[in-house]
Amino acid sequence: MVEVLRTICAVVIGAFVLLSLFPAHSPTQRQSLPELATPPLPPPPTLNPVQVTGGVGLTIKKLNFSKDRFGAVELDRITIENWSSQDRKDVTLECIPRGKSGTGLRPLVKTIYDVFPAKAVKTLTKVPMGYADEQAVKMNCEIANAK
Repeated sequence: MVEVLRTICAVVIGAFVLLSLFPAHSPTQRQSLPELATPPLPPPPTLNPVQVTGGVGLTIKKLNFSKDRFGAVELDRITIENWSSQDRKDVTLECIPRGKSGTGLRPLVKTIYDVFPAKAVKTLTKVPMGYADEQAVKMNCEIANAK
């Protein structure tokens, strides 16, 4: 007798759990269907960079960014001048995306493993920086470090 009661309790509890996981449909609810076609997306925004001088004998002379619709930021073109008397290498860039209000978002850091000759200017293209917050509309960059 006890076994029968345990079995009945288990069935009732199991049915209750299943019903709570799959609620009944009301006839007034409309079921939404997935969209088959999406409208074309607007072109990706271009970030407005603010150029900042680094403190290691290097200066960012020109800087152009782009951000795709997924938030990937790329330095389309960056020109760095080494005005020191020594060659520099392994330049670390730190870029801080900013929202419309000017608030700084999660920084993007990238080390460029290249040599920047003394008293020379070097231009790099298509440098991927990573993903910026979707609210980023402008970017501040600086040279954080170099060897």
